[in-house]
Amino acid sequence: MIHAQRSQADLQLATNDVTTTSSARWDLSGCDYAILDVVLGVRTHSTTAACTLSVLTSDDTVVTNFVTAVANQSQTPGTAQKMVRYLIDTRAAKRYLRLTVTPGTVATADAVAITAVLHKHRQAVQADAAADLAASTNDTVVTVG
Repeated sequence: MIHAQRSQADLQLATNDVTTTSSARWDLSGCDYAILDVVLGVRTHSTTAACTLSVLTSDDTVVTNFVTAVANQSQTPGTAQKMVRYLIDTRAAKRYLRLTVTPGTVATADAVAITAVLHKHRQAVQADAAADLAASTNDTVVTVG
């Protein structure tokens, strides 16, 4: 397998219509770099306020121990889907990463579809088989070529 293709994708926040704060947590152990992709869906009402995205880190999984690693990012969903990408050097980060998504408040209580996927790169133990690259038994990896 080509070294650049040795990564693992982990979907923690599947497409959800978010009307209240939602969160996802990942364990970053064993990888040097990570890419977090957050996709915001198209809003259905023009009055929908911005979603606030927060990326936090901690040495353990206790929610109150997480501290903001990246200042809160406000992203207004528009007429097209938007993706926010976070590039993370996990060598300097704490072990656990947490994403919180808080939709803006409006009278219409418009839900915003959110998807979050973390891609782990340069893992300490490199997998050679496609099955070893899957984050869970529900995922499938297909190598071409």
